[in-house]
Amino acid sequence: MKRSIRLGAVLAGLALGGVLLFAPIFTVESQPPMQIHLDLDESNAPGTFGTSGPGIPANCATWHELFPANCTPHHQDGYEDADGDGMISPCDIINLDGADYHIKWVGPTYFMTCFPPGGGDPVPGFIAEPATTNPTSESPVCEEWHWIWPEPLYCQVFHVASWEDNGDGVFNECDQINVYEQGPGLPPTFYHIDRIGVDIIVEPGPVQTQTSTWGRLKGLFR
Repeated sequence: MKRSIRLGAVLAGLALGGVLLFAPIFTVESQPPMQIHLDLDESNAPGTFGTSGPGIPANCATWHELFPANCTPHHQDGYEDADGDGMISPCDIINLDGADYHIKWVGPTYFMTCFPPGGGDPVPGFIAEPATTNPTSESPVCEEWHWIWPEPLYCQVFHVASWEDNGDGVFNECDQINVYEQGPGLPPTFYHIDRIGVDIIVEPGPVQTQTSTWGRLKGLFR
């Protein structure tokens, strides 16, 4: 009887090992990394964001973090142009402060001053970026933008209702956008465009993964 019990346990163990051996091999990713918004140093950024996109800055350029650590500077140590087009593009790799980051999005940064409806002192320090994947220097009317700063507004989306040009026919600095954010029937809020820079959204380098089932099994026999 004891012999049959031992034999049954061995067979059960072998069966379980076979199931694990032929189980699908896959990796389990950890939580997604936090996205970081960066703006190219003002001295290197264009006044308008053209249809061809911004060129790759030379190494040693400074990037300023917009979110989550607003105003933190980062030093560009290297750059890998994934598609070889000479432009900052999604899927390129940028090395900042000795660490690699994957570029997820490229577009303009809008630095603005808010003029409250009905008067009041202007409030600087508002930062937004468009939701479109192909931003240009054409009219922003009817575009959806989302806030990057102030922090309580992060990721909130708003609609550009109208645009007041500074007279040069191009959407750029010194223009004004109007946003109806006070509610139906109330006057719009005016935002003056102080500067347009280059914004990239990056994620930290390779995501650490758990080893596969097969890898764990092999580790038991080392």
